Amino acid sequence: MKIDINKDFETAYQQSIWKGLDLKQLITVGCFLPTVIGIMVALWYFLNVPPQGGVYIGILAALPIPFLGLFKYRGMSIPMLCKEWKYLQKTKKLCGETETEAGQKHRVFTMHPSRKER
Repeated sequence: MKIDINKDFETAYQQSIWKGLDLKQLITVGCFLPTVIGIMVALWYFLNVPPQGGVYIGILAALPIPFLGLFKYRGMSIPMLCKEWKYLQKTKKLCGETETEAGQKHRVFTMHPSRKER
């Protein structure tokens, strides 16, 4: 068995609950399938849409569920990404003053050689 030391154990070796799926993925599938079946049954019962067409409409209508549950961007899920984005929008300007800015009368970085006064 080869174990790469440089990999992060939390992301590389996930805990699988059933058939390689972790708990979050199982919950997502468990919410997605009943939603599709419910939409299909509602379309068939109320609008007399055939079940084959109702399944396709149900899948399109329920696509946000697996998107929110399974998609990751830079290791963050969509709700976590939205939370980070809101925090970033609130802190556009960082306020503060350093000690060197308050009493600084000369340029710190110049292209000219510094002269030492005697």
